[in-house]
Amino acid sequence: MVVGSGVDLIEVARIARARARFGRRFERRTFAPGEIEACRRAAEPATRFATRFAAKEAAMKALGTGWRRGIRFRDIEVLPGPGRSHRLCLHGRAAERAREIGGQRLHVALSASGAWAVACVVFEGDEEATRG
Repeated sequence: MVVGSGVDLIEVARIARARARFGRRFERRTFAPGEIEACRRAAEPATRFATRFAAKEAAMKALGTGWRRGIRFRDIEVLPGPGRSHRLCLHGRAAERAREIGGQRLHVALSASGAWAVACVVFEGDEEATRG
């Protein structure tokens, strides 16, 4: 049973501008060290940062919080999954909120094309856990 879902679309240039303006400070406030390293190694770092940023925003929507309730961007980490897929790891308040809504399994899809990056996040829970 789906207990939360979120989608986010972002312009890659927006993230490129943030990186140009705020540099490593933006990266450190928004991304975990492993995410930063993976994005910087890529042929198109701005696109990689943008897809991960979109995933974080989509996850916040799926949690039903947006930027509220103490959830920070670094509480949501995009990690490599099997093959070319990705997975999300929740920390701190984001992990607590996922438990509150009954989220037991997490699905994420990332994509980018040209000027745009998109992410979709779905939280799935067992019917028993979401009742009450």
